[in-house]
Amino acid sequence: MLFSTDRDSDRFPITGAQLSGHIQKNAVSGQKVTISKWERALLNWVEVDAEAIRSNLTGFRSHLGGTPWLGAVVKANAYGHGILEVAVIAVGAGADWLCVNSLDEGVALRRAGHRVPVLVMGYVALDALGQVVEHQLTPVVYLQASVERLAALATEAGTEVHVHLKVETGTHRQGVLESEAAERAAWIERTPGIRLDGICTHFANIEDTTDHAFAEEQIATFERIYKALSVDRNAPLLRHAGCSAATLLFSRTHHDLVRIGISMYGLWPSRETRVSCRERGKPAPELR
Repeated sequence: MLFSTDRDSDRFPITGAQLSGHIQKNAVSGQKVTISKWERALLNWVEVDAEAIRSNLTGFRSHLGGTPWLGAVVKANAYGHGILEVAVIAVGAGADWLCVNSLDEGVALRRAGHRVPVLVMGYVALDALGQVVEHQLTPVVYLQASVERLAALATEAGTEVHVHLKVETGTHRQGVLESEAAERAAWIERTPGIRLDGICTHFANIEDTTDHAFAEEQIATFERIYKALSVDRNAPLLRHAGCSAATLLFSRTHHDLVRIGISMYGLWPSRETRVSCRERGKPAPELR
């Protein structure tokens, strides 16, 4: 418990969560935040340039053209910038999707009133998947147990859960192998209560090198898997693989949705990415 030591006030108990909520609420609404003497003694804070974030997203929109959807990655508390504040800025700047890593982040966005699609890219525990259904989040799936649990919950609720299948193309962390992808996708599509909307992957080292031979292999693998999964489908799957570095370097990774993370906050993914852009003569948005 924290206590005010302001001589003009009584000993007023306030929790850290209450204090943070007060400041966050006023910051999002645009109202002036007044920080008293005791608050200054207890807090550190970061001032975020909202216009810079808007400018970066606008720059990526121009870089992409009008075709792919723009996903704003606000995981890890928006890279430390404040997930609720940055989400408001991103959606206002034209972001079509919000991308998070954890279930808690997705739920927080829904409770804050965001209605745009929210992609949950990380693993969600089986006993927590009810919140995915309740808050109409879009999970990235690759485990059979997760799909089975979502199907049971969706059927019980009389609804349908939209999912994206993650495929393994070279990172060797999460995802379905190429040899199993078509069979897994077909099984998901036969599963009541589940709608397979998309397919995605993650690059292993695209921002860590100026030699993109491995990234090229991943791109080729992803395209093979997509073609295999597209046979006899009535509606195309939404494809996404492009992080900040991939979006800057390879137009072939733009597909239907890009996931812009670190560069939305004004940073190049790496020195190597910046060098590669110059060597390839690639136009890039001016990051602020």
